[in-house]
Amino acid sequence: MAAPAPLSPQQATTSPIDNALTKPSADTPTPTYLTIKHSPSYQTAKSHLSAGDLDIVLTLVEAQIASTCEALGKDVKEDDLDMHEALCPLYYLYGTTLLYLVEESESMMNGQQGKVS
Repeated sequence: MAAPAPLSPQQATTSPIDNALTKPSADTPTPTYLTIKHSPSYQTAKSHLSAGDLDIVLTLVEAQIASTCEALGKDVKEDDLDMHEALCPLYYLYGTTLLYLVEESESMMNGQQGKVS
């Protein structure tokens, strides 16, 4: 079976989200809630969260927050940067990870106290 012919430029149907995910460049539109939520690094961080690799999740999310802020810096006033919608899923994932870390450390502390007394 022959490979399908590549689409001509007139037939190409890619959304702005697909463009932002596949080839970031100077032409990439300003990050949005959906572009971040569907980004490969966000999905990777979520899979590490499911696996319990909390330190890796924090590292990935911190890096993505920094790169998103850098990308937003050219289009958003500095006062509005921390409240931009594109950062919402990252803040949520970061907070969830911190809560899991606290729960994990509390259960470890409670487990160790039970052994000592």
